[in-house]
Amino acid sequence: QFCQESDREVLTLAAPGSVQEHVLPQIIHRLMENERPPRIQLRTVDSKMVYSQVASREADVGLALRLLHQDGTIAIPVFDVENVLICPANTPFPNEEIHPSQLDPHFEVNVTSWTGDTRRWHDRHWDPYIAPYVQVDYNHMTHNYLTHPKTWAVCPASVAISVVNRRKGEVVIRRLNPAPPKHVCYLVTMRSQLENKSELIRGLQTSILEYAEEVPWLRPIYSE
Repeated sequence: QFCQESDREVLTLAAPGSVQEHVLPQIIHRLMENERPPRIQLRTVDSKMVYSQVASREADVGLALRLLHQDGTIAIPVFDVENVLICPANTPFPNEEIHPSQLDPHFEVNVTSWTGDTRRWHDRHWDPYIAPYVQVDYNHMTHNYLTHPKTWAVCPASVAISVVNRRKGEVVIRRLNPAPPKHVCYLVTMRSQLENKSELIRGLQTSILEYAEEVPWLRPIYSE
C-alpha cells in the first residue's frame, strides 16, 4: 500500500478559505474520480498570497478571486459567479428580485475585504459611513450573523448555494437588481508547472469547468 501511495503525484493547491469551504470539495471530488487521482495538499491563503505561493513554488497551482500580476505566474479565468442576497428564511423580503433601496444598511452583515468594482457598487447604494449590523473579513462568514429577520448580506452565489444546502430551511437566496459585478475565479500557476504537471492541471481545470456548468449562477469560462 505504501508503494502504491508513493507513486501518486502530489498537487499542492492554494486558495482562499471561502473557495476551500464552499467550492473545492465538489471540484476535488470530481478530480479524485480519475483513474490515477493525485495526492492533494491544500494551503489556505488570501487571493493575493495565492500568487506569491505559486511564484515561490510553495504551491503548484492556486485559485484566486482577483487578477494580479506576479512575475512568472499565469492566471487563467475559469468561471464567473453572480453576487446574490442571502437572508434568514423568516425575512420580510418577497421571493423576487430585490432593489438595493429596499435593504436597510443598519441590518447589513458587511464584508470589509471587498475591493474594486464590488466595493464601488456597494458604496453607490449604501452610505459607507452607516454602521452595519456587523462587519466580517470574508464572504464565507456572513451567514453566521443572519440572526435577525431583517439582516442581510451580499455574497458570491457559490457561497450562498453551499450555505443554503447546509442550512436547509434557515437561509434563502434572492437576486439583486441592479446586480453587483460578478466575481471571476482564476486558476493560477507557473508556466513551468503547465509543462511539468500538465496532465494534473488540465484535469483540475476540467473538474472546475464541469462544476461551474452544473451550479446555478455560475458560468464556466473556456480558454483557448
